Amino acid sequence: MFLSLICFSSVMFLAFSNGANDNFKGVATLYGSKTTDFKSALRWANATTLSGSMCALVLGNALLLKFTAKGILPDSLILNPHFGIAIALSAAATVMIASQFGFPISTTHSLIGAILGAAIVGFPSELQFSKITSTFLIPLIVSPLIAAFSALMLYPFFHFLIHRIGLKKENCLCIGRNIISVIPKGMSPEIAATQFSYDLPTLTIGTKVSCVEKYQGSLLGATFAGILNKLHFLSGGLVSFTRGVNDTPKIAAILLMGAAFPKGIAIMAVACGICLGGFLKSKKVGETLAHKITTLTEGQGFTANLITSMLVLFSTFKGLPLSTTHVSCGALFGIGAVTKNAQWKHIFLISLGWVITLPLSLCLSAFFFWGLSLY
Repeated sequence: MFLSLICFSSVMFLAFSNGANDNFKGVATLYGSKTTDFKSALRWANATTLSGSMCALVLGNALLLKFTAKGILPDSLILNPHFGIAIALSAAATVMIASQFGFPISTTHSLIGAILGAAIVGFPSELQFSKITSTFLIPLIVSPLIAAFSALMLYPFFHFLIHRIGLKKENCLCIGRNIISVIPKGMSPEIAATQFSYDLPTLTIGTKVSCVEKYQGSLLGATFAGILNKLHFLSGGLVSFTRGVNDTPKIAAILLMGAAFPKGIAIMAVACGICLGGFLKSKKVGETLAHKITTLTEGQGFTANLITSMLVLFSTFKGLPLSTTHVSCGALFGIGAVTKNAQWKHIFLISLGWVITLPLSLCLSAFFFWGLSLY
């Protein structure tokens, strides 16, 4: 009973860490393109992620089974409560460390590293590395490349389509005020400010900082800007929904390893932990995704979200352990490469975080499992 409670607490810590690092990924383009503010985007992310997590009761069975590691690792190891605790603690610690520094990393990657670390200590001779590679590692490596390539292909097509239907861009014309004080010789500045101040109008063309690109025109009586905003919101919600469906069963699977918790309770508890983490700790990762990869317009954000949601949803139905982080970042990398606005320094640092994730989680898990096995 005590070990079950420790395992449950460890999994809740992992769910909280996942929410902190992953919840904002679906709506980062809404915030980055100034379609909405941070708090509104976060509320939309939490609501749609929670609905996706609940739907994982029906849609996430393939991933739930895969991440219990049945058929890949010996049953004696899977049923060992120390195994589940070590996996949850190491993956949670890895994801939370990244969140504290604002790095978007993959919970899926962390879980795979944690499973490997504990398994190496527990049953090194029975590890099926070829099966682990084909089941887990290849999809993780390939997915961001597919997302980036899809963005490279789709965004130019959408851009061409927009011009074909006569959709135009407009920039802001900023009208403001500039108060100028004229100081006569021998008069103090304080007196001159009250008697010789002139309120002059200013006229400037908006920059990337001061203005947001909007679309003009209409379709079936609705403005293009309004239609695009709604589609962008829906696409962001769809990414968050599919992320909930995709990530919740991976985490809940740890509670099913020892058969101590029913599937429904495991998924609902994980869903609550994910939302709490997203609500309290997602600001730093959100800023990285929204502003430090590439600058975005609504159309570019919609394209990135569409690619991410379709790939993640497909992988969920097929039981492929794709990472929402890798896919969403890959799509943003591709958009940045097309528009030539990619911030390669930050992209390099994010990619470096991906490289470090698995070995860090692996080492932590091996240490935790070894330590727990001493008692």
